[in-house]
Amino acid sequence: MKKTLMLVTVFCFLAFPVLNAQTNKGRILVGISSSVDLNNWGSDLLGLGFSSTKYVSTTGIVSEAYKTSFLNLIPKVGYFVIDNLAAGLDLTVSTYATKYNDNTKSTSTLLCIGPFVRYYVPVPLDKFKPFAELNTGIGINNYKETRIPASNTTEQKSGVFLFGLWAGMAMPLGDRVTFDGMLGYNHVTYGTKVTGETGGTSGKEKRKVGTVGVKLGFVVFFDKK
Repeated sequence: MKKTLMLVTVFCFLAFPVLNAQTNKGRILVGISSSVDLNNWGSDLLGLGFSSTKYVSTTGIVSEAYKTSFLNLIPKVGYFVIDNLAAGLDLTVSTYATKYNDNTKSTSTLLCIGPFVRYYVPVPLDKFKPFAELNTGIGINNYKETRIPASNTTEQKSGVFLFGLWAGMAMPLGDRVTFDGMLGYNHVTYGTKVTGETGGTSGKEKRKVGTVGVKLGFVVFFDKK
């Protein structure tokens, strides 16, 4: 049985001057989003939460297997180089921590930064505005496993390259803020150095993960000062 607590991240931009949420050249886009099941790590909707997993045998005995907490956020900043086309940078921050019933703890932390481009399709829709987005990034993933009480720690660092292609709809929340929903494909490649028996590097392992997922988030538009 799995229990999941989801916390929704909300932007509070009331301090900014009111602006029309239009995608004209020269405007700035600031947003934050999160995804469902990024990189198959088990991150849930909007990427903030806690879960507890238990197994029940045929004899009715219940054993607690593990508890997990996770965080998955993707802030971004972009500039409209022409009408409807924004380019900028986004940062992927994802952490995943698991505690097993044998007191083993494992954590995985990923940081990636890279460019993105987003194009808003100029169609006459009052309540929604469709768009397409392409993003890439490079970074590092750090995995650590600790056994208690022996305190034996295993640590592994991997280089990361990711890219994603998304189609979305932006729903205006007033004149300058939108709520975005995206559906798309995310691909991640992990490169890990392999240590040989003598302690030197004997090679490099690659692991590739591709997922179809959903992103949800908020975006605010404002004029360049």
